[in-house]
Amino acid sequence: MKNRFSTIAASLALLAGAQAAQASDVSIAWQGNAAQAGVALQAYDLTLSATDAVFDDYALQLKYDNLTNGTSFAAFCIEPLAGNSVLAATYSVSSFTGAEATHLAALYQTSFSNSMNATQQAAFQLAVWEFTQEASTFGTQTGTFRATASAAVTTLADSYVSAALGFTGTSTYQVTKLTSGDYQDLVVATAVPEPQTYALLLAGLGAVGLIARRRLPR
Repeated sequence: MKNRFSTIAASLALLAGAQAAQASDVSIAWQGNAAQAGVALQAYDLTLSATDAVFDDYALQLKYDNLTNGTSFAAFCIEPLAGNSVLAATYSVSSFTGAEATHLAALYQTSFSNSMNATQQAAFQLAVWEFTQEASTFGTQTGTFRATASAAVTTLADSYVSAALGFTGTSTYQVTKLTSGDYQDLVVATAVPEPQTYALLLAGLGAVGLIARRRLPR
């Protein structure tokens, strides 16, 4: 039970930090890719060009250090045309809105895992781009944003997109947008405890408080 409450408390701390950061900028530093071996792909924005890729590299989950509060976090790119930086950079913290916010929260709810392999990370990145680059027609081979990659990646990405579009529940992820004027913008998601978990935490804290009170010298 102690480990369970520690995990919940850590999640609450992360959530509080994300909410507090909404009012200010953060300084972050890229720490490399989350996968040791990547999966190469090309992405095209047909509104710009059908032959010149807006992304031609390894699509992976990225790791960063938050130099503002001394924590680390994982993120995915939402701006394929922009590059990254090995130097510290200042990012503005904001929220996604409308359908974009709904789709991304659903995507994390239905398909994200902390232990994704390289293929899954590339597919998840493609799904993120579908929801941030497309307006309504979603799919790696349809609409104005398309991708060329192994069938394992594109098929999985399309399944992630379909699962998110079909999700009708309430996501337990808070999705945050990090924006830079110089480097690629990012999406970061924090798992939020469900209401029943909050109730369990409060009940646990109440029990701990009661025990401590009973042990006070009289």
